Parts: sequence; C-alpha cells; structure tokens
Amino acid sequence: METSIIQNLPSHSKKSVVLSMTTKKIRQYTPQDFKDLNLELIAISQFIGLTDPPPVEVRKELIAFLLEHFSDFSREEIKRAVRLAVSRKMNLKFSPDGEDGLKHYNKLTPQYLSNILLSYQDFIGAEVARYKQEVERCRIEQETHKTQDQKRAIVFKAGIKRFDSYKADGVLEDPYSTTFLFLVEEGKIQLDNSKEKRMERFQYAKGQYLEKLKRGAGDDEQKGAIGKKIEEVRKGGRTHEIIKMARHLALKKFFDTLIENKAHLKDCFK
Repeated sequence: METSIIQNLPSHSKKSVVLSMTTKKIRQYTPQDFKDLNLELIAISQFIGLTDPPPVEVRKELIAFLLEHFSDFSREEIKRAVRLAVSRKMNLKFSPDGEDGLKHYNKLTPQYLSNILLSYQDFIGAEVARYKQEVERCRIEQETHKTQDQKRAIVFKAGIKRFDSYKADGVLEDPYSTTFLFLVEEGKIQLDNSKEKRMERFQYAKGQYLEKLKRGAGDDEQKGAIGKKIEEVRKGGRTHEIIKMARHLALKKFFDTLIENKAHLKDCFK
C-alpha cells in the first residue's frame, strides 16, 4: 500500500481504502478468524437492535453464505459497512416495496447482509479505483524517470568517451548532436540565442560545411555528387546538415576550452 498516496486522499476515503487494501479477506481465513467473524455477527446483531443474536446453526449458515458470496470482504469491512448504513451515510441498493432497507424484523438474514455489503461495494468502488489509478500513475511516472535516468547515464558515458578521444587525437569527425544537446540540456554549454547570434553561427557553420564538402571531392563521379550538394546549400537547402555542423563546431569549441583550462568533461558534473 502506498502510504504517501493514502495521505493525499480525502479523509472520508482513507479508511475505506486502507481496509480494502490491508485487511485479511474471508477467503483467507483460518479457523480462528472464522471464530472472530462469528463473534462479529453477534456484535452486529446487538448493534442493530435484535432482541437475540441468531442461533449458532444460523450463524454458521451466515458465515458459509459470506464465504461463498462475499469472500473478498473482511470482518472489518463488514463492520464498517453496517455502521455506514445505520448512520445513513451510505445509500442502500435495495429497499423492497419502498420500505426502509435497514428494517431487519428482528432477524439477521442473508438478504439484510447482502443489501448492506453490495451497497458498500458501490460506495467504496470509486474510492478504491481512484487509489489504484493513482498508484498506477505514480508507477508509470517512476518508470519514466528511471528510464530517463538510464538514458542520461548512457549519453553521459558516451560524452566522456568522446571527450577523451578528442583530447587524445584532436579529431571530432562527426557532428555529434546527441552529446551537444545533452550538454545544452544540462546547462554546460550555454549559447546566446538571440536572432543575430543564431544567424551568425548558422552562416559560419554553412561556410564550414561547404569547405568540408569541397575537401571530400575525389574522382569525377564524387565531384559531380558533391557539386550537387554544394549547389543545394547555396540555394538554401540541406539546412539540417548545416545545423548539425553548427552543433559540431559548438561542441568542439567547448571541448577546446576545457582542454585549454586543463579540465575534464567530468569536472563539469561535480
């Protein structure tokens, strides 16, 4: 049972949910539990005003009836259901011929108990359902956070490996957007995102991307394919590639600054 969720429930719902989630049900009863249930039936008989409780044999039949038809109830829930009904805080499902459903005619019968227990099921059903929905929502939220933490750890580890590799050979071959975006999200790379600065970075990245394309030209076939890409860039195309280049350059600059200051990427997360 999730105590923190229980505490946030309306006060009238707490007891119902706690009893539903924590008490032993009739289907789980031991011989001693059935003796206690027998005593509870005697107490209920006195509570509702019977002259005498049902005879032993009738109480045995009532217990057998409860075990067969209301085995998901506990002795504590039966007691609560009766008290809610008597206090008129719970509406009864059945009132034959318009009569008061609490009339017992000086007998504790299966019909009387059924009316109260079925009404109690309806009464607490929505409360228990809300509790279970909240438990499930919290579970999903925790799993989501766990997954996010796992992903963060993977990206962090990859970023450290990338930094170490760049520090060793000075080569950052591909535009690693994942590492860049992670460091931005963590607040380690902070950029001036004014329109002017964004355009400035974009134009610089565009120039660097064009230079990269030109360096990649080899045989005539390659030159033809690269020439088409260069023409696309000059006409305003291949924007996604230019953005990747801009991120690549920003990441490289960030790594260079760390190395110049004799620092490590790990130091940023201490």
